[in-house]
Amino acid sequence: MVIGHSLGSITAVKALAGLSRGGAGGWQLAGLVLVSGFDAPLANLPDLDGFTARTVDYAPIIQSTRSRRMILSDDDEIVAPAFSRDLAEALEADVTVVPGGGHFRTADGYTSFPEVARAVRAMLAWVTMCG
Repeated sequence: MVIGHSLGSITAVKALAGLSRGGAGGWQLAGLVLVSGFDAPLANLPDLDGFTARTVDYAPIIQSTRSRRMILSDDDEIVAPAFSRDLAEALEADVTVVPGGGHFRTADGYTSFPEVARAVRAMLAWVTMCG
């Protein structure tokens, strides 16, 4: 199970892509949960462009990860929802939209994250079921 938020999302995706490039064949992941993820330059955060400069081959991640979910807010002012939707589409990830969640920071009223907990429980239930 891998979970990433914002910059942690593209970091997680690039790390998983690196497993494939590094010749670590046959890896499997039960779940990937990304929150406010992005893989393209953000005009409001140009200092992060280096993280999105290199394209990612998503196919090995899709093939090796049983379940993928993107959680995004409809009013995220840091990572516009379209960026998260684009990454979700590239990863063939299911999408959960949280109305009014902002960027899911404590400043946005987030001190717990039931949507992530639900996604993780569902993914872990599959692992437990399949042994």
